[in-house]
Amino acid sequence: MNKKKALVLIEREFLHRIKSKSFWINTLVVPIIMIAIGILPRFFISKMHQTEKMKIVDESGYLGVKLANYLKSIHSSEQNANIKSKDPTIEFKVLEVIESKKFDKEASKLDKEILDNKIDSWLYITEEGEFIYRSKNVSKVVTLTKLEQAVNDVTRFDRLRRKGLSADEIATIFSPIRLETFKVTPEGAKRETSGSRIIVAVVVMGFLYVMILLYGQIVLTGVLEEKSSKIVEIILSSATTFEMMMGKIIGIASVALIQIFLWISFALFLASPYTAKIAQNIASIPVPQLPPIPFYLALHLVFLFILGYLFYASFYALLGSAFNDIQEVQNMGNLVIPFIIAPWLIFIPIINDPDSFISVISTFIPPLTPLILALRIAVKVPPLWQQIMAYLVLIIGDILMIWMASKVYRVGILLYGKKPTVGEIWRWIVSKN
Repeated sequence: MNKKKALVLIEREFLHRIKSKSFWINTLVVPIIMIAIGILPRFFISKMHQTEKMKIVDESGYLGVKLANYLKSIHSSEQNANIKSKDPTIEFKVLEVIESKKFDKEASKLDKEILDNKIDSWLYITEEGEFIYRSKNVSKVVTLTKLEQAVNDVTRFDRLRRKGLSADEIATIFSPIRLETFKVTPEGAKRETSGSRIIVAVVVMGFLYVMILLYGQIVLTGVLEEKSSKIVEIILSSATTFEMMMGKIIGIASVALIQIFLWISFALFLASPYTAKIAQNIASIPVPQLPPIPFYLALHLVFLFILGYLFYASFYALLGSAFNDIQEVQNMGNLVIPFIIAPWLIFIPIINDPDSFISVISTFIPPLTPLILALRIAVKVPPLWQQIMAYLVLIIGDILMIWMASKVYRVGILLYGKKPTVGEIWRWIVSKN
């Protein structure tokens, strides 16, 4: 390979991408969208206020009144606690508590009131202490969660009071017990919640997943565009097919690395405690501080992106050179779907036990290695020998995929009109000429 010609092709591809408006728009817009996804739902939920007008039909003769009083006391305490909260405000306005054992009679009457929009719902309490909720909308998760919590509190309190326990004793029994978690590292034990580590793992894996596939697809469309516009014939007059393929792959990778650098820098900024305080003041809601992103994790992220990108970009270059348009590519492109889905299928088991058999084995399968190794490092750094082995396996997989892509690229890039079969593509790969 002529290095000068390759560098010229890399520079051409790099400048073409880096000067495009779409690159800078995406670089700026994507972080804004991610921040909006993280903050806006919490903001809207915190501003949510709902009044649930309801009636209670009580067969037990005593739980209905207790529940109504409890729901009223909850709302009063929320109003008196004049603090900013991330929780929505749900007011249960109990219009009437009906003591009755005639379910069918009350159901027909109250169901009609619901349909006439006089009440939002009604609750039936059986003699055994079971609760039946009826409403036009039973998918209001926030409302039902809060009501269910109130029902459980009242029922448990009543059962324990009947056993002779005092109110203080019951409060002590139900006081929450929190499990404090510490991550043990060579530098010492550090307080860390399991939720923050899962957030890091999801962000890292999702980021790699999107970036590798996104820029792999850019390679595919770039090859197809050049092939359809016959630009390749001009380029091939002064460069080889391998130089042309690697110029495109490395040129696009350079653009991707700049974007990754900008996004990681922005993520590190967001992870600082000062940013969380500023965001909380602006949004007027509690904004959780993002878990810190260790430097070694960011470093692995860059290396795994480069190696994972080379694997999938070479595969997409192979497809782009062999076929004539995106419709023809789709069928062959489906071959990559199992490898894309697989990491997400074993995502939870790996987070729960990053040293399990399936975690270790999947780390050494080249198409899965970038995502699985990144996920394991984010949760718990695997032994050094496993990291070295995973990188070696991935590098060998990259070399093999680049070799296969170059063999197909050499023949397919100048092939027009005829759609090759899988058998023909395989013969191009194994051919010695």
